[in-house]
Amino acid sequence: MPLTSKILSGNSRLDQAAAGGTPLRELPQVDDPEAVKRVQKALVALGFSSFFTSKSFPQGLNGEPDGRYGTETLDAVKAFQKQVFPNDPGQQDGRVGRLTLPEMDRRLPQGRNPDRPRPDVPVDPKPPAQGLPLDIFVLFSGTPPGVVAGSRDTAAEAEFKKNFNTPAYLKTHQPAEPVCFFGGRNAEDHSKNAADEVLRLRGQTKNGVTAILGVSIGGFPALNTAALLTPKLKLDYVAINDGAFFEGFNDINSFNPLRIRLPGGITADRKDNFSQIFGHGLLTDSRNPSGFMQGAEFHGPLEGFNNTNMALAGTRTVGVIAAFSAVPGGRQLPLAAKKPVATKAHVAAVADADPLIDKVLKSLIKP
Repeated sequence: MPLTSKILSGNSRLDQAAAGGTPLRELPQVDDPEAVKRVQKALVALGFSSFFTSKSFPQGLNGEPDGRYGTETLDAVKAFQKQVFPNDPGQQDGRVGRLTLPEMDRRLPQGRNPDRPRPDVPVDPKPPAQGLPLDIFVLFSGTPPGVVAGSRDTAAEAEFKKNFNTPAYLKTHQPAEPVCFFGGRNAEDHSKNAADEVLRLRGQTKNGVTAILGVSIGGFPALNTAALLTPKLKLDYVAINDGAFFEGFNDINSFNPLRIRLPGGITADRKDNFSQIFGHGLLTDSRNPSGFMQGAEFHGPLEGFNNTNMALAGTRTVGVIAAFSAVPGGRQLPLAAKKPVATKAHVAAVADADPLIDKVLKSLIKP
């Protein structure tokens, strides 16, 4: 069937590719410039203008594109394919052919009668000019043994897509985009990368939820990402799940009372922090100026957040504390014996807070 949208219809090269002929693809293959121009214009109309610069659109986005299938066009095509084929990586190849062109075509205003929808194509519930909402979820996970700190958490991204990008959700939204890393510090802190990715995605549409979660050692990178984004866009939710902070990274403003340093101002509609101080409270060591074991992880309240003490509210956490409290002379045990208990309290607090955070996320990211 020939293409029928205002932008793509009437070009024999595009009709040929849509019918199963050779797809348009990136340079060095040189293709029909007029066909490439139409694809570039379609990508801008569909909300992917953030991928283009004056290199592809010398006269601005409202002017004529260059008609060259370069890197910018390739990246925009792949982003479109990722949106419409979220569960089929094989179709996210940057080639514009028999599957990609019809998907572009049906989302664009039609040429013959733009006010009248085609009977064989479901109508998007929101106008194409506005774009469907795009929900973005940023996660900095705890880093388990054997995992490279700061690496991409692809398993978490896959799990998020599976849980949230349901058929009902995709009727009213673009596929939700997870941006997930394992936590890390210094060179392994990818908060800047995460913030840049969020800004690129948000450039496609202003509509949608932006939520950030940090777990354990992912706490500081999550806060840093939120601080980087606060001046640039609206954040709907920032949550920290028993974030792990360290004296050696200058995370602690004071130890008694415990005051954790925040990396800049963070503004969000809702800010939740779930923590327990029992774990590091076990690791006292008078040999250090701080009064705690060298290298201890500190967990605790964050200024300006809704703080929930999991040592009081978490079933698992309360159980760990009760079991240790029943040990005669437990507080006098050597640090080597108390360190595993501190770890258990931390793991329990994270598990206790998980469903509470998940409930908020599902109230925000929903059909």
